[in-house]
Amino acid sequence: MLLFTWQLALADDAALTCVRDLLDLPAEEAALGKAVHIRGVVTYTEQSWNGQFFIQDATGGVFVGGSSKGAPQPGQVVEVRGFSHPGAYAPFVERPEWELVGSAPLPEARDISIERFASGIDDGLRIQVSGRVRRVFLEKPDRWNLLMSSGGQRFVVMVRPAKPNTPAPTSWVGAMVKVSGVLAADYQLHRRGLAMVRVFVASPDEVVVEKPEEIDPFKQELISLARIGQYRRDLAPGQRSRVRGVVVARFGSEGLALEDSSGGLMIHGLDFDGFMPGDLIEAVGFEELEGFLPVLQDCSVTKMDAPRRLPKVINPSVEDMIRGKAHACLVGVDADLIEVSERPAPDGSDKGREIVMILQRDGKVFKAEYADASSEKADLPFQPGSRANVIGICLAEANRDGRVVSFRLRLSGGDAVTITRPPPWLNSGRLRIALLSALGGMGLFGAWILMSSRKNRLLRCEIREREKLTAELQQAKQKLSQRVDERTEELKLQISARKESEVRFKAVIGERTRLAQELHDGLQQGLTGVALQLDTVSRLRERAPEQSNHHLELARTLMRQTHADLRSSVWNLRSRSQEDFSLVEALRQSSDRFTEGAGVKVEVFQTGDPQTLSELEEENLLRIGQEALTNALKHSDSKRMEIHLDFSPELLVLRIRDFGRGFAPEQALGPADGHFGLSGMAERAQRIGGLLEIHSEQGSGTLIEASLPLTISPTATR
Repeated sequence: MLLFTWQLALADDAALTCVRDLLDLPAEEAALGKAVHIRGVVTYTEQSWNGQFFIQDATGGVFVGGSSKGAPQPGQVVEVRGFSHPGAYAPFVERPEWELVGSAPLPEARDISIERFASGIDDGLRIQVSGRVRRVFLEKPDRWNLLMSSGGQRFVVMVRPAKPNTPAPTSWVGAMVKVSGVLAADYQLHRRGLAMVRVFVASPDEVVVEKPEEIDPFKQELISLARIGQYRRDLAPGQRSRVRGVVVARFGSEGLALEDSSGGLMIHGLDFDGFMPGDLIEAVGFEELEGFLPVLQDCSVTKMDAPRRLPKVINPSVEDMIRGKAHACLVGVDADLIEVSERPAPDGSDKGREIVMILQRDGKVFKAEYADASSEKADLPFQPGSRANVIGICLAEANRDGRVVSFRLRLSGGDAVTITRPPPWLNSGRLRIALLSALGGMGLFGAWILMSSRKNRLLRCEIREREKLTAELQQAKQKLSQRVDERTEELKLQISARKESEVRFKAVIGERTRLAQELHDGLQQGLTGVALQLDTVSRLRERAPEQSNHHLELARTLMRQTHADLRSSVWNLRSRSQEDFSLVEALRQSSDRFTEGAGVKVEVFQTGDPQTLSELEEENLLRIGQEALTNALKHSDSKRMEIHLDFSPELLVLRIRDFGRGFAPEQALGPADGHFGLSGMAERAQRIGGLLEIHSEQGSGTLIEASLPLTISPTATR
């Protein structure tokens, strides 16, 4: 049987059943943890992901968080139940539970442009994108990493090999390939934004070589370093170049400076830790520009069998270095040391520091720097004003127009600096200190004279100003105090008036509500009884005139009683006809009066020891019973009804039961539809501290229960 009360809770939102609905959620709604129930094909997962995987249905693809039972395999069809999460970039499914349904081919990959690919809008979807493979390496036993480029974009593709520890296919490097896989966005957590995109490929079969590298770069002729970045008509797009040179410096584990007889060049690759200055190497890589200067990117490097030997130090002019002619070359320069400073190590560690020297030669200023392993608290190693010979790698620097306009020197250490002339005793630092000291003394002397001459005058002016301000302050204080007193009285009057207005408003509202209920309960119930008697008169008028006259007299009696009840309700007057008023007897009389001649039998029962009730409690319980009888007579088509009044030491329960056709309480009409019966009974029960419950279902009749606690006197209000 359906239990219905007036305090029903709202039902939960329906679960999201497709990926598109989940991805369309704003972050604020996704954070509410909405229920998700999706069926789709698993498109990618890895053993190290701890139960995480990608799934796709007909509307899109989405990431599924870690499951306690692990992850299904690509190509399996699963049903996933979980909850929405806003994610660090796009929404995903958290706290998932999945069930295996079957298997299916991977969804067809969508061919998208490189611009759409880089935007990350297709996060979680199987896509197809073309590009040139720049580098291939084995990152994990079960993953190949492909560095690819297309349309100026560089991105990483992860491919699951057929077997773990399978060597990565180096034949893909330099080739144009088309990959089909799941697009995944990397995020910037602090701002919930896109950082980069990558592709996860479930099988090597989904990497299709469209155009292999035309020329084997390891067999082509060597190119001098100076020719990199220059016009060459025979250089095809994406073709790698092969160079040879001596390592003159290493920049971390991914950068080398090379030099040959033609000049210098910076190259970049994956792991250069095994190479040292003086090594002769061959490098094969892609020609690019970095900071408007030529570089060889994504290089494969081979160490040649030759003795380790640094090239001869060259001594170009400062003008040539500013024009970039000695870029990435080992150079030596004699220059005046203008300034020496230190800064933290570029790697962010607290071990060591970096020494920065400002040098001048031929009226041109440039910078030289090197890493120093000593503590930052150590004295700076060189004195400004010295003449120094520095040996290091010349690194040209271009402006935003692409023109080389300056350079800096990167030194291997402090031993690359040789002081050829010490600074003079009266150097700029000492001279600056002497001038500052003299100026400071003169300033102090002048300030003392000025202060002495103005001291008395300022004191007199200050005394006069203070006396004036004291008088004004006292006057303002008196005005403020007076204004505060006036405003306090005004606020008291306003607060009193507002409280009186609220009390009057609440009283009016309460009285209007009570009178409306009294009019509904008395007038409508009486008129319903009159209508029933008149219906009986209409049926009996032809075949039993005398009996119809009896029912007509009853209708008149009910009309007079209704008139009396209406007048009593309007004037809020209620008096008992006798002191020994009985609630059960009043219910019995009301049922007899409402059903006389209607062919309906009503039985009234009382159990337990009756207890004394207040007039308000008796009146509201009587009205609830009358309203329930009226509703049953009008709507139930029941020929029998029961009224039970059950007393216990702590609770009084009034039950009105019919055996009619019943109804669905949640579909019952209410005050918004012009029907006040059910809401009126609930309000009456609440007014006396009780509870009203309605039990009903189609075809099984209706039970109205009004329960009233008897241990605590209810604080009822009209």
